[in-house]
Amino acid sequence: MLADADGTWPDATLLDVVAAVRLDNEGPFLLDSDGDVLLTYGDAARRSAQMAHALRARGLQPGDRVAMQVAKRVDALLVYLACIRSG
Repeated sequence: MLADADGTWPDATLLDVVAAVRLDNEGPFLLDSDGDVLLTYGDAARRSAQMAHALRARGLQPGDRVAMQVAKRVDALLVYLACIRSG
């Protein structure tokens, strides 16, 4: 995993983080303020894949632009990942 023991990614790029979102990576993707795991990379991969499938089923094509207005929540990150997955 690319993260340090304290959960930070000192030298990671956004591409590194996105590449780590895989079904076989059960490392912590999102922690709460107490350090408890809210979402693993595998969870993020599964949920963003479901969202990507829903976007494609509604006609999204690679290269299309997506606008979204969402609250600052976990789902906002997952929609962002879903858009990346969708092309």
